Amino acid sequence: MSLPHYDDEPLVPRTYALPELPWEQIAGRLEPITIAILRFDARLEASGSVANFSFQSFSY
Repeated sequence: MSLPHYDDEPLVPRTYALPELPWEQIAGRLEPITIAILRFDARLEASGSVANFSFQSFSY
């Protein structure tokens, strides 16, 4: 059984339909949450109770 040769397929740009979302309202709600997380992260770091940990170290 041979594996397909993906290198032989031409690269074709694809587009995807994105839903219409109220981005301004979503971003508006996320901003205070982000600030709260950053403040919590700063308090953890300042307390020294969690060594070498940061929410910013996560990549999603």
